[in-house]
This record gives sequence, C-alpha cells and structure tokens, in this order.
Amino acid sequence: MLLKSSIPFRFSRSPVPQRPFVTLGNPPVQMQRIRVGPALRFRALLSSSINTKSGSNSLASVSITPTSWWARWLFDYLKKYPATIIGSTISAILLALIPADLVYAKWCNWQTESALFKTIENGTCPKKDIKDAELIPRPTIMVQLERIFNPPPDYSAYRTIVGEHGTGKTTIIKDAATKVGKGVVYINIPDDLSNLENFGDAFAKAIGWSFKEHISYSAVLGQRILGISLDSGKSEMSKLQRAQDAFRRGAEKYQAKHGKPAVLILDDISKLGKEYPKTLHILQDDAKTHADKRDYVVVFVSSEGSIPRSMMLRSAWSRAKTPIVIGDVTEKEALNYLAKVGIKKEDAQLLYELVGGRMRYLKDFSDEILEGQKFEDVHQMALTKVEESFEEAKMARSSGRNFEIGKPVILELLKEGTITYARFRKLVPDDEIANELLQLNVFSYNPAKKTVTFQSRLAENYVKANLQTYIEKEKWYRFFFTEVQ
Repeated sequence: MLLKSSIPFRFSRSPVPQRPFVTLGNPPVQMQRIRVGPALRFRALLSSSINTKSGSNSLASVSITPTSWWARWLFDYLKKYPATIIGSTISAILLALIPADLVYAKWCNWQTESALFKTIENGTCPKKDIKDAELIPRPTIMVQLERIFNPPPDYSAYRTIVGEHGTGKTTIIKDAATKVGKGVVYINIPDDLSNLENFGDAFAKAIGWSFKEHISYSAVLGQRILGISLDSGKSEMSKLQRAQDAFRRGAEKYQAKHGKPAVLILDDISKLGKEYPKTLHILQDDAKTHADKRDYVVVFVSSEGSIPRSMMLRSAWSRAKTPIVIGDVTEKEALNYLAKVGIKKEDAQLLYELVGGRMRYLKDFSDEILEGQKFEDVHQMALTKVEESFEEAKMARSSGRNFEIGKPVILELLKEGTITYARFRKLVPDDEIANELLQLNVFSYNPAKKTVTFQSRLAENYVKANLQTYIEKEKWYRFFFTEVQ
C-alpha cells in the first residue's frame, strides 16, 4: 500500500529545467510587388500623415477632427468610398483638364504667331548709327534700294549688295529700309559667332519671335507615359532653323494678305561666310527656293567681294540678280560733307586727295582736324592706320609671307589703276591664295564689273609713299614709274 506523501503535489516533482531559447532560421519570405493606384497611395499617405500618435496606417484606427471643411469632406469621402471609385473620379478630372490644357496651348501659340506676323507686317526698321545732319544724300542708290525693298508681286529673285568697310552701305541700307517700312526685316549678323546659336538668337529677336513655345501638360504626359513625341521634332532643330521656320510662316501670311513678298535683309554675311560657309550656302539655297515660290525676297549684304564670288560659283546663283555695289562717295559729295561739318576748303581738298570718298576715313580724320590737329599730322596718322592693314596682310615688308605673292598685283594696279579678275588670277593662279588676298584689306573685288582695285585710295597712297619697298629689283617698273611721274 502506497503512502500519501505529505509534500504538496506541486512540489512533488522536481522542476523541469527551462530550455534555452533557440532561434531557428525561418525560411525566406518571398515579397510580391503589388501595383497600387493613386487613390490607395493617397489614402495611405493621408493616413500616415495625420495619425502621428498611434503609429497605425489604417484610417479605421485614426481619431482626428479636421479643422477645415474641405479636409473633413475629403476625409469622409476617402472613408466612405472604395479606391476604385476614387481612382475613377481622379481619372475623370484629368480627362476633363486635358481639353482645357490643349485649348490653352493653342491660344498661347496663336498669340506667338500673331506677334510674329505683326512684326513682319510692320517691318523692323533699325536706327541709323549717325545723325541725319551727317548723312550724305545719295539719291541714285537710295532709289535703287527702295525698289529692291518694295518688290512687285511677281518678283522671283534674290539680291546681293556689296561695299567695302567704311563706304556707308549699312547706313544707307537702314535708311532705305526705314522709308519702305512694312514687310522689311533687317538682321545684322552678330560679331560673336563662336556659337552659331547666337545667329539664331539674333534672327529670332529681329522677327519678334520667342523660342519659348508653349508646351501643354497633355503633351508632356503623352511623351512620358505613352512615349509619343508631340513637338514635331523641334527639339532636334537648331535655333536658326526654328527662327527660319517661323519667318517662313509669317512671310506666307504676309504674302497672302498683301499680295507681295516680304523682304529679309541679312547684313554683313562676310562674318558668316568665314566661320560657317556651309550655313551661308544653306541660306543661299533657301533664298533660291523662296524666290521660286515668290513668298519672300532675301537680300545678302557683304563687306567683301570674295564672299559673293563664292556664291556666284554655285547653282543657286541662277536666281540672283546682278550685285549692287555701294562704293565711295563722289568728290562733290565728299567736299560738301566736309564743308557741312566745318572743315576749311583747303584742308577738305587735301583730305579728299589723301583718303578719297571713303566715308569712314572722311569722318574720322575730319574729327581730328576739328580737334586742332594739323593736316601734316593727320596725313601721317592716316598712313599709319592703313599700314596696320598691310601688316596684317603680311605685305608691308619684303619678309612678309604674302609680300612676293601680292607684289605683282600691287605693281599692276599702280600701272593700270584697275585690272580684270582674269588678269588678277593670272598673277595669282592659286585659288586659296587668291581668295585670301581678296579678303585682306588691301585689294577689293567688284562682283558687278568683275574687276580688282586697291581697297581704298588711302591704300594706294600708302603704296606710293613706300614705293621703294615694292619696286626694288624691278628695274622695268622703276623706269616706267619715273616716266609717269
């Protein structure tokens, strides 16, 4: 018989030793990405932002009291309706905004195109660089330019205007463009052509057009989500191309309304021809194309004859008229100008014999005389100034790179005064060297007469003053020049 133990049952057994806690490696949980619509994301965001105390992300566990009416309405709406209804509502709102956005974009584009057309219609008439009192009347050239800037309806050509630096061509062109006014757009090629986009900026500014075309939010949405490009390739076009395209649109409207072509003046294309000759050729081809269409006329203005000559060698020259050459003023015009500014008759005659009718020289050196300089000092000052051009051309001394090449041309010009371009090429047969010599400020090419002369009378007087440098070892010319003298 078993005896009952006096020890309580709970103490009758020795305690079971507690096993140490062992962390077993749980199998990896595979996470699955679930697409969450904008409504669910918004609800979660709202829940997490307003429930800062409980740490819960569920709207059911949130106890808040919104302060504003729209917050209370939005909160109740999110709690009441499921995510599908919320998503549908947002989609409906977006779909309603797209037509309004497109209408706004069309309105902005219409505003831009209207400003462009008004600029072309009214014309861009830049201010002249000199006062009217200092302007020398040149009625023959003025009438010719006004006819070019006011073409008839069936005009189907483009024009070139050539004139050396200092002849006053830009001044008289601006004056004629101002008098014609409507339908004439003047663009000066910028000095800074380190980047061709600078020309595009100048082009757009002249026609009153901005590159900030309005792009609708719908277009951005379609491009990012659907991969549809709605800008018609404009992002790949340069500023110059976009400005040209804008001018074409405006010129077409002008031609349709007024029954005659607009006029586009591109001044100082010599800069463009040196840095970007291909761009100049593209502009020339464009001028020919639109001369055929008769919707606008392009006028190229150059300071160097060699640039128009390179254009004359291309097939696009078939639509170009004979170049207009703006040369020096006549002796009568020069003396009248010097008398108007207060130069004595004796000094005026001496100054004209020194520099000829080159307006830049007449103005610069007449200012020196008016400031108290004696004519002898002005004479030496003028020769020193033109000597810089000969130094730059490497033709001032026998050690210069172009001295031996250019000396036969100099001697021929001293003998004849003017030589034909064919004769010039016989003296300088190399194409590259011939073009280089014509681009220097020593010789001048007349594309209308196809002749070569000294760049100015001052350049010719400099050669005569330093004749010994050029006739050394040229006994035949020394004898000829002595006989002529």
